[in-house]
Amino acid sequence: VGLFIGNSNARLGKMLATALLKRVPVNETGEIVIGIDFAGVMPLEQRCKGMISVIKATRPNVKIVGPLETTAGVTTNYDAWNNIIKAHPHALAFMGPGDQDAVSLARIQQVTGKKLVAGAADLNPIALLGVKNGYLTALASPEHWLKGYLGIWLLAQHAKTGKPLPKGWWNSGSLLVTKANV
Repeated sequence: VGLFIGNSNARLGKMLATALLKRVPVNETGEIVIGIDFAGVMPLEQRCKGMISVIKATRPNVKIVGPLETTAGVTTNYDAWNNIIKAHPHALAFMGPGDQDAVSLARIQQVTGKKLVAGAADLNPIALLGVKNGYLTALASPEHWLKGYLGIWLLAQHAKTGKPLPKGWWNSGSLLVTKANV
């Protein structure tokens, strides 16, 4: 492949963890729980590694739990997160690399009334409402639409002008979505 248009998923995980850890005091002790809705999928694994690296570097007194399998199905993901939260009721934060994790973490808070420091990745419309309504601290967007736009735009320019496509990695960046910019 001569050209790759995409974000750094490790950086995306770091961005999410950094945002959530603003709500966890530096010398705090306890657990931070990470779930993963598609274990073994490399972009999601990279996001988890990014989260873990920031937690280890900035919150040395915290125990990292996971990544725990949360599965991708709507019901199974919700049930998995519900069980995880029950098993770790005093966790300092809950993080996931995928959109279904975000949806479940928001819905659990909505249903139970429990307030969590929680966030995940991708921009599922229900997750965006979770940010707007205060159930999610942040979402980290890999900017999927931008990757597609850039690819099509470059192909169109190539077709129109004959200009060769660039080589290497075009890092399309990431976006942190919070209540301030949702």
